[in-house]
Parts: sequence; C-alpha cells; structure tokens
Amino acid sequence: MALGKFLTVQAFISAAINLSLNAALAVVLFRGIEPVPVWGNPGVALDTLGVAFFLPLLTVLIVAPFAAAERSKGSVDILKEDLSRIRWLRLMPKGLFSQSLLIPALTVVFITPVAIGTLHYLKIDSLSNFSFVIYKSALATALSFPVSPVVWMSAMKKHL
Repeated sequence: MALGKFLTVQAFISAAINLSLNAALAVVLFRGIEPVPVWGNPGVALDTLGVAFFLPLLTVLIVAPFAAAERSKGSVDILKEDLSRIRWLRLMPKGLFSQSLLIPALTVVFITPVAIGTLHYLKIDSLSNFSFVIYKSALATALSFPVSPVVWMSAMKKHL
C-alpha cells in the first residue's frame, strides 16, 4: 500500500510539471502558427513523437537522482517488499542509460500511433493554436501517469 501512495503522489507531481511545461512550450514554439497541421514541420504528429520520446527520457534522467536521495533517506527500504512483488519490474534494465533508451522507445512505439491514429480516425487535419496547446498539455499530462510510476519503480529497483 505504501508503494501505491508513493507512486500516486509522484505521478501527480509529474503530471502538474508536465502540464505546465508543455503548455508553455506549445505557446512559445507554435506562436503564430494557425492552424497547426497534423502532418508537417512543425506539426502535431512530429510534436507528439517528440513528447512521447523526450518526456520519458527527461523523466528517467531527472528521477534517478531523486530515487538515490530516497534511498539514502531509507524510503526505498520501506517499499522493498512491494517492489519485489512486481514481476515485470524484473525485466527492466538496471542501468540509467538502458532505462533512458527503453522507456522512451516503449512510449514512442505504443503511445504515438494511438494519439496520431485517433486524430486520423476523427479526420482531424489540423488544430487551432489554442486546441493544439490543449492537446499537447493533455498528452503530456496523460503520459505522466503511466511513465512516472514505471520510471520511479525502475530507478528504485536498482537500489535494492
């Protein structure tokens, strides 16, 4: 139970940060582009690919030192039993470099096609600038909820 609470708190913190950062990035990087095309450069598809790769990559790189700090405080020891019950976690690589490649690759492979496929299915060729800011913010926020717990568990696992 302690693990679930810890990961939920971390996911909400990550979601709040990612919502703010991605909304700001969308406003700055796509200022004056009206409408924002789904295909093109700059475009929704390319940005979705970037978010799906860089959000988990940066999460891995940022969480690693925090996980080490949690370890030094003894927080990870409390969660050791909970972490040992998660079977798929044994398959995750222990090294920071390996994690920083695997987790973003998984999100690119599984999230990007769903996001872009949904826009295609809905026959959306472009988004207004405001709609794009909402889309990018929502994507980053939604991506935080599966990515943050996986990254935290992987980072803490290597300290056990």
